[in-house]
Formats: sequence, structure tokens, C-alpha cells
Amino acid sequence: MSSSRFQLDAAGSTDPGRRRPRNEDAFIAVHALALFAVADGVSTRPHGEQASAVAIERVCAFLQRDRTWPMEADDALGLLVAAVKHANEHLHREAQEWPKCQGPATTFAALLLHGAHACIVHVGDSRVYRLREGELQPLTEDHTFANDCIRQGATPDEARKMRNAGVLTRGLGLNATVDVTGQAHPLQVGDVLLVCSDGLHHVVPDADIAYILTETPNAALAVARLIERANEAGGPDNISVVVVRVAKGGA
Repeated sequence: MSSSRFQLDAAGSTDPGRRRPRNEDAFIAVHALALFAVADGVSTRPHGEQASAVAIERVCAFLQRDRTWPMEADDALGLLVAAVKHANEHLHREAQEWPKCQGPATTFAALLLHGAHACIVHVGDSRVYRLREGELQPLTEDHTFANDCIRQGATPDEARKMRNAGVLTRGLGLNATVDVTGQAHPLQVGDVLLVCSDGLHHVVPDADIAYILTETPNAALAVARLIERANEAGGPDNISVVVVRVAKGGA
């Protein structure tokens, strides 16, 4: 799925933070598939750690099945969207076995690097960012009540003050079907891509994230420093971080 025009330096890790009794996040960084993802179990549902792990496992297994290559970027994106919907169907079926159908659920955000493109999908409030030429830009938009209100005309300040501002409007396992947001972005040499749970982006300012991604020489060190920074800020939630640095590949 990757291209010889780029070399990837990628790493990921997850940390429980300082206030949660257990870690309900999961992540994956599979270089062979050029797949990098984070899932954050919904804390208001039981066994969030199970939901996040199953989502990661199901998406990875779906993409590892035999496929016809090469593919165009749009086809690769469609495949990734299908994989996430497959994971949702599995989680929702499991939810029917729980009382009142309140089974595990999770957010999900992923990168699938294919050719000269980054195929991105997300459901919920786990995010994907891109650092390019010193500028950090979010490539996803949270599926939350606050953002829905903003799209309907509320100001960001009004939305933040709403009682249910952070409530998720989408998640894997919540319903039989899920609307997966997907897009493909051209890659450039020097891009740094970040996939993370809200335990990072709700705690560490964008300026600090950009500084760490810019100043650290490799992905593994950037991951460690971002998690350390979130814990220094109190570590109120589980923290999952995947960093992918894009360098020039071989001929």
C-alpha cells in the first residue's frame, strides 16, 4: 500500500494518564500496510477497552485480506471506509447481547498511506493532524454535539458553553450503521502526521504539539514527549499517540 517515493518513520504508544483507573484506548502502527490508527473506548459505556481493541483488530484484519493492487487513492479510501463500517457492524452485533443494548463503543481515527496520498477516516473525536512547513492543521472535525451546533449556526464560544458540548454524535458500536468521514490528502516530503485521542488534543495546546513535532528528530521520541506533555498537564484521560514522519524514498 505504500510507495517507494516516500520513506516512513512511524511510532505509536498509549498511556493510561494520571487519573483514569484503566486504559480504554488502543492504537496500531503497521508499516507493512501503511496503516496507523487510534481508538478511544467510550467511557460512558461498559468495557471501552474491549471496543477499542476490537475496532483496531477488525479494521486491520479487513485490510489484510487479499486485494487487487495497484489501486487509486479513491479506491484505497473506499476500502478503509468499508473496513471501519465492518468493525462497526461487529461491535453493534455484540452490543445486542448487553442489557438495554448498551454495549461497548469507541471512537476511531486512521491513516492509510497509499501512493502519494494519505487516506484518512474518523468517527468521533479522535483526530488526525498534519504538520507541514511548521503549520499544524487538523485534518478531521470532531463528531460532537458542539460541532453539530456550530454547523447549524452557533458560534464556537456558544457551543463550548453548552451542557452537552462534548457528547459524541457518532461512534463505532452505537448504531447498526455509521457515517464514516473519509478524505484523501496529497503527501509531501517533510509532512508529519499525527493520530491521537482526546487525552492529547484536549489537554495539550496546538502550539505545544507543533513545537514537539517540529523539534524532535524521530517519531518515537515525538510520541514519548507528547505523552509526557499530556501527563505534565494533569493526564486527565487516557493518551494515545501515533506519529508518522514522511521522508523522501528510494528511486
